[in-house]
Amino acid sequence: MGRPLVVALDAASLRGGGHRSGVGRYVLGLLGGLATLSPDVSVRALVSDDVPLPAGIERRRIVRRAPGGRPRMIEDAARGPLEAWRVGADVFHQPSPDPAPRRPRPYVQTLHDLVPLTDPDPGLAAMRRRFARYARRYGGADAVIAVSRHSAQEGIRLWGLDPARVHVIHHGIDPTFRPAPDPVPGPEPPYVVVVSEFSPRKGFGTAFAVIGAVAAAGMPHRLKVAGRVPPWRRPELDALVAAAPRPDRVDLVGFVDDLVGLYQGATACLVTSRAEGFGFSAAEAMACGTPVVAFDTSAVPEVVGGAGVLVPPGDVDAMADAVCALTEPARAAELRARSLRRAAELTWARSASAHLDVYRSVVEP
Repeated sequence: MGRPLVVALDAASLRGGGHRSGVGRYVLGLLGGLATLSPDVSVRALVSDDVPLPAGIERRRIVRRAPGGRPRMIEDAARGPLEAWRVGADVFHQPSPDPAPRRPRPYVQTLHDLVPLTDPDPGLAAMRRRFARYARRYGGADAVIAVSRHSAQEGIRLWGLDPARVHVIHHGIDPTFRPAPDPVPGPEPPYVVVVSEFSPRKGFGTAFAVIGAVAAAGMPHRLKVAGRVPPWRRPELDALVAAAPRPDRVDLVGFVDDLVGLYQGATACLVTSRAEGFGFSAAEAMACGTPVVAFDTSAVPEVVGGAGVLVPPGDVDAMADAVCALTEPARAAELRARSLRRAAELTWARSASAHLDVYRSVVEP
């Protein structure tokens, strides 16, 4: 047997609680999956000493001099490829959205989404300017791993990426997301959940309208919204709650340690976002056996498949009707079974194996 393929993976996104972000969850899940593929692959994670890593992953210490924020991201992107060669890698993988400014080879870049180029949110202006410059960098990668077919199509359409170099690989779901081991009585009052960091594209105002329509139909459900709220966005969110038809039914619970329990207790998980590159909350809810009710847009349909209820984007009444229908035990049981079957297909082992195939394709002639 020949020596394992050596992969250097930039894990800098895990610093400072980054494991809670979508990119951080991707990096941790991928590293864990790749660790199970030994002896075919040896992964060297480029990361500082204070970041925990899955067993079986080699740490290659990085030192950064930039103070943080955008300067630190620029330093990460510039130094990552150089560090990959220093540790003797056969291939360098950049899983964060910020690509290397030069074209190290072999080089694999992950494409999460192009939301900054398609969403008019003024808060994305800085990212929009960066993404406008990224087309050449992504195009220079030996391979681009898109986390969904939707993201792949957007990259080809907006950046002119070579379709032959774009590979669609879905994320996995952490095994901690699972159904409750024993049936438990439903919470009083029942609730539906939205799990997302706040931004205008996530459609919180629409979710507030949905819970208002559910209340108007005579249902007792509340809406629990879990996720970080950037401080500069707080006034905007507070105004949305104040304008909601039933603000008394809205609970902003912030960051939740027991996200699994929150999903398990919910009647449904709502996905009101107008644009998703993948949609972790839908996948995680399904793994917990929680029905998903979502807008039929961007990457959500391919992640949910036929397991959830998809309604036209912006259709508050259709989403509210779908929630109300879940009070029927047979309907809820049907969607629960579908959700678990779909979630079982989204594993980090499968995702990591597909990543390894891409790594090999850019190294082997």
